[in-house]
Amino acid sequence: MSTQPMTIDEYELHTAQGLYRILALARLTSTQSDVWNTMLASITLGTRVNVSQQEIAAFLQIDASYVSRAARRLKEIGLIWRPPGSGFTWHANVRMVYKGTTEEWIEQINQADDDEVPQVHVPAYKVRPPRRSDGRLRSVSA
Repeated sequence: MSTQPMTIDEYELHTAQGLYRILALARLTSTQSDVWNTMLASITLGTRVNVSQQEIAAFLQIDASYVSRAARRLKEIGLIWRPPGSGFTWHANVRMVYKGTTEEWIEQINQADDDEVPQVHVPAYKVRPPRRSDGRLRSVSA
């Protein structure tokens, strides 16, 4: 067994099983999903998203305003948030995602302040309405 300390890259990215149910029902657009996945890929030790909206926009080759709108939707759901004093840095909701050891994640969940860390909002419907298009590849509300 190695006595070398683990590097950040060796830690695991943990996700709550309920996250996948929420994502399936949240009706995220493809841009919102792309922004979420890019944020997940950029999480450093803990929950800090270590990439700016401009960097996400450049990576996805889209305008930063689309990233801003997608982040706003992710925040509404409760998947990301900005802790007080963190400036413009996003954090993933520790109840859904954590980069580190399982023991650290459990400890962070138990220490999460219900008044500070947002609750994740699960859509009220049991089955997501089908996606439809109007023939011109635009989504139409059901």
